[in-house]
Amino acid sequence: EYMGTPLIMRTKTTSTAGRAQSAPQPALYPHSMVWTPIPMITWLLPFIGHMGITDSEGKINDFGGPYYINVSKTRTAFGPVAKVWQMDLAGIARGVSDHNDALRIWDAGVTAGSNEYANRMHNLCWDNCHNHVAMSLTVMGYVGFWNMVTVWYRMLLHGRYVSWGAVLRTYLPSLVIYSVVFFIYFMPSLLRMEEETIAG
Repeated sequence: EYMGTPLIMRTKTTSTAGRAQSAPQPALYPHSMVWTPIPMITWLLPFIGHMGITDSEGKINDFGGPYYINVSKTRTAFGPVAKVWQMDLAGIARGVSDHNDALRIWDAGVTAGSNEYANRMHNLCWDNCHNHVAMSLTVMGYVGFWNMVTVWYRMLLHGRYVSWGAVLRTYLPSLVIYSVVFFIYFMPSLLRMEEETIAG
């Protein structure tokens, strides 16, 4: 269950022994920013992860590496979506009132950003997945000022986890790592203090 705004759920009809059955398909997140943990990096810094942007049908576009744009309905380059910020189409190109026009402008921005970053080298610190999302939003004229930092901050502020499993996938590795560090570095001192207290 998505822990935020409504989303699209697709179903597929299959036939088993003459009976039609409806099978749930992966949830789609149209006109949204999406986020997922990056192994090792998010484990150490849970507020840092990988970002992408979806088109009007929920297809994910994300800058997955040098000269590579991942396009998928179900996964980012680093795994399933964990957080979503479904963005209000009213923020596109002020003055556009028709819903279909807004969708076309959104998709044109996503396509333009992806086409540009498909020809760029990936730089973890200066030209990365956040910049790709920022360029798409800038091209479509989405209200606001967009760069690597503002995209990260707005997602941190407005993003919602798609499930409790996504919450665990984000924070459980950090909890394990920092718990191990605590026990290795602090437990000997705590044990010595306890022994001194008992001896005293």
